[in-house]
Amino acid sequence: MTWAEWFNRIREYAFGEMNVSPEDFYEMRIEDFILKTRGFQRARVREERLVRRLAEFTIAPHIAKGSPSIMALWPISLDEELKSFEEERRKQRAKQLSPAKREWLRKAAANRDVNINPQFN
Repeated sequence: MTWAEWFNRIREYAFGEMNVSPEDFYEMRIEDFILKTRGFQRARVREERLVRRLAEFTIAPHIAKGSPSIMALWPISLDEELKSFEEERRKQRAKQLSPAKREWLRKAAANRDVNINPQFN
């Protein structure tokens, strides 16, 4: 892809998807455009998740127990990134825990009756 093709695709996205006027686009700094694009993408994902959740509430009474979840039926690209981020965070947290605390958490996960937040008793 040449630089001109790349730039045309960026302008196409800015003018068509994001509804940025050409005057605003050419006056923007690159950093501002990147931040605006990230915010726009987050808003789109948030809206899609909301629609998916509403669809889940609508069809939930009509589907059988044990059916696939709405996340499996209607995946959103950031769901996988979020899962991998949470798994990585969990691994890092496990490395930071003492062996006794790690053992307690393992037992708590195996036995759901144990209160994981004892300070709220």
